[in-house]
Amino acid sequence: ECLYLEYKKTGELLVDLGSDQTSLHNPFSGGYYPMQLTFRQANQLMNTDPDRFKTLVHESLRRHVAAINKLSDAGMFFWDYGNAFLLEAQRAGK
Repeated sequence: ECLYLEYKKTGELLVDLGSDQTSLHNPFSGGYYPMQLTFRQANQLMNTDPDRFKTLVHESLRRHVAAINKLSDAGMFFWDYGNAFLLEAQRAGK
């Protein structure tokens, strides 16, 4: 999202090649941390309210994919290197 906001502000695409490096083969047990939470908050919510944590992961993934799609539209080449990013993004509704 920050890369897209910078592109939107300056018109300069700062990244030509992009790939996601999260561990989305295990998204709800520490493989993906939702952007809405701090690391500490995420770890706590993961244990105390896993359903809410899953909802936030899905919300964050939708934002994540939207930013990648906008950067791709601007010319960045993106690929999934096999970490299940695209699979989990699809499950999140994107």
